[in-house]
Amino acid sequence: SRNAAFAQKLSAHGVPTTAGDGLNLWVALPVPARDVSEQLMRRGWLARTGDEFSLGAVITDHRLRLTVHDLDDGDAERLAADIAAAVRAAGGRLAQVELG
Repeated sequence: SRNAAFAQKLSAHGVPTTAGDGLNLWVALPVPARDVSEQLMRRGWLARTGDEFSLGAVITDHRLRLTVHDLDDGDAERLAADIAAAVRAAGGRLAQVELG
């Protein structure tokens, strides 16, 4: 699926992500999602923070909610790279990526 492919791209950029079975992709972040969302806006993307969709006690302030199924491969790669850059700009550390 497009979500699974995008989750792999994000993981390759140091933002470990697993695709669920829904329409949207939830991305856990090492920094507040609002900070990453603001950085992404500066790069031309609209990304919603998880706390906008929280239904109770679940803590979602370190998650982005993305809809990526309409992105072509080039845009998906650019968004994955921009998310990684936004995490770094917000003071977060990326996961170490093993090169195979």
